[in-house]
Amino acid sequence: MPVKILPASEKEVNEFLVTPGIKISTKHVIPSISGNPHMAFFYETSQEDQAAKDRAIVEQNDQMDKLIEVARDVAKDKNYSILKSIDQREIYLFTQYNLAKADAATVRTLLTPEMHSVLMGA
Repeated sequence: MPVKILPASEKEVNEFLVTPGIKISTKHVIPSISGNPHMAFFYETSQEDQAAKDRAIVEQNDQMDKLIEVARDVAKDKNYSILKSIDQREIYLFTQYNLAKADAATVRTLLTPEMHSVLMGA
């Protein structure tokens, strides 16, 4: 993440803050022995911000693909099909498939009749 260090003058700071295409992540005051503090701005450009969003979407798609594969395996799992409660199924998915609660909920949703086409690859 790029950083911009400026004297803590109002004019220079304001000019930087209104620069098009940047998004300030954090800002810090850097004290100085000479009495002239500076400000450090950690920022992202629009391109970096979009690239981060694109990476997040790819990661989410990869995660969903993995959960669909797990759901396909669970659909064939005879032990899972005899469990009666959501709690039992969550615990089973955690212990047998190493799924966190949110991922277990997604797998359970994928196993519903309404989501059958997703599991079949349609």
